[in-house]
Amino acid sequence: MLDWGVADCGPRPPVCANKVLSAHSQCFTRLMGFHTTVAEFSGCDRLAHRAENFDSSSLQRRFAKPPSGLKSGQWPSPLWQHKRFIRSCGHTPVPERHPPSSPSDDTSHGHHDCVLLHTATANGFQMVTSGVQSKAVSDWLITSVEGRLTGLGGEDLPTIVIVAHYDAFGVAPWLSHGADSNGSGISVLLELTRLFSRLYTYKRTHAAYNLLFFASGGGKFNYQGTKRWLEDNLDHTDSSLLQDNVAFVLCLDTLGRGDSLHLHVSKPPREGTLQHSFLRELETVAAHQFPEVRFSMVHKKINLAEDILAWEHERFAIRRLPAFTLSHLESHRDGQRSSIMDVRSRVDSKTLTRNTRLIAEALTRVIYNLTEKGTPPDMPVFTEQMQIQREQLDSVMDWLTAQPRAAQLVGKDGTFLSTLQHHLGHYLKEVRPHHVKADKRDPEFVFYDQLKQVMNAYRVKPAIFDLLLAVCIGAYLGMAYTAVQVSRGLGNTRPFRRPLGRPEGLPVGGVA
Repeated sequence: MLDWGVADCGPRPPVCANKVLSAHSQCFTRLMGFHTTVAEFSGCDRLAHRAENFDSSSLQRRFAKPPSGLKSGQWPSPLWQHKRFIRSCGHTPVPERHPPSSPSDDTSHGHHDCVLLHTATANGFQMVTSGVQSKAVSDWLITSVEGRLTGLGGEDLPTIVIVAHYDAFGVAPWLSHGADSNGSGISVLLELTRLFSRLYTYKRTHAAYNLLFFASGGGKFNYQGTKRWLEDNLDHTDSSLLQDNVAFVLCLDTLGRGDSLHLHVSKPPREGTLQHSFLRELETVAAHQFPEVRFSMVHKKINLAEDILAWEHERFAIRRLPAFTLSHLESHRDGQRSSIMDVRSRVDSKTLTRNTRLIAEALTRVIYNLTEKGTPPDMPVFTEQMQIQREQLDSVMDWLTAQPRAAQLVGKDGTFLSTLQHHLGHYLKEVRPHHVKADKRDPEFVFYDQLKQVMNAYRVKPAIFDLLLAVCIGAYLGMAYTAVQVSRGLGNTRPFRRPLGRPEGLPVGGVA
């Protein structure tokens, strides 16, 4: 038999178990072994009203066998039975209310006392830096590097622009190495410069397209390097490759992980355009040569109300240049783009090599129009001596991630930019830096010094601990003072003794 118990929810006396369900003034306690006052029900009247026709024998049959998932040794489980009964009756638990004389008051008071004691004696930590206050740097420059490969033919040749930003971002600038974002994009860009420079060296493989490579700075600061570069080339220069015939702009971002590739566009390319041909070539190469790659196009309109743009191609799209970004990330809100955990081990060399080859194959098929010439889609172009060099990509990635590349750490005279410019100058022509300086009246970005400081962590006690300690010390001193005073008083007190002999001046008879 099940152990039933009843108790009242007030001054009313308890009733038997067979009548408790129909009584409006009673409720269950110790329900099937659950020895806690069941005052969680929202009123005894509601409980009794819902359970007028409920038979106790049917309840016993309901719980006669253990439920699925429990062993026989675990049945009956008081807590489970209690919750099972509440669900069966259809009542929602409410906070338990005890009368003022309830025994649980002592437990609650003891719990509160423990909480107060823990609050007074718990340890805290205080972070202190030893450096001076940070100050704004007004003359800091953001540097970008550009270079080109001139096509074969007339002057009005279409131009394909390949862009990748080199800087990284994180909560700690000195820990921002940016392996995948965007060291992988710069690695792919440098490998493409090596491949197409060899193709443009020979007359037979010299294509009728201008290739413009741009390693932009300030990419993590709303692409400030790209923005100022576009303004200088489109608004303040008479002759520029960007002012002529731009076929499309390909931005490279986060390409070192995963088996997915997404082409992010602000406006879907129209059929018959070169950007649409590049989209189709990417799909073809991915399907026939790299079937493990899941390729898709992600359409996202530019939200001019936002202060920060989502992708770098939006800078070009605002200036009405056809552009898109290739990335393995499906959303620009992914936290991997601005994490100090983006280190070298996060980039898979095999994946980076595969993505580089896929991009190079698709670009080559567009530039040389291989599909129209009948070249099979599963026939690779970069083989043997022209194949993608994995060792080259690994060495570039090791060089990029060996140093933090936060925008406020990459100076125009630093070794990073000089090495990058030298590498591009080895394969491209007309390589030159492009500097960006913030406007003094209305700056769009502000950098600060004191980026590397020593932080000390001190373990401290809360303020109430000092008060508690003062009370304890005062009590101790008071007890010590009282003990000293008591001991001194006991030492000065002499016991009264009655004289044993006859007092002087009295006769022997005791009468004067």
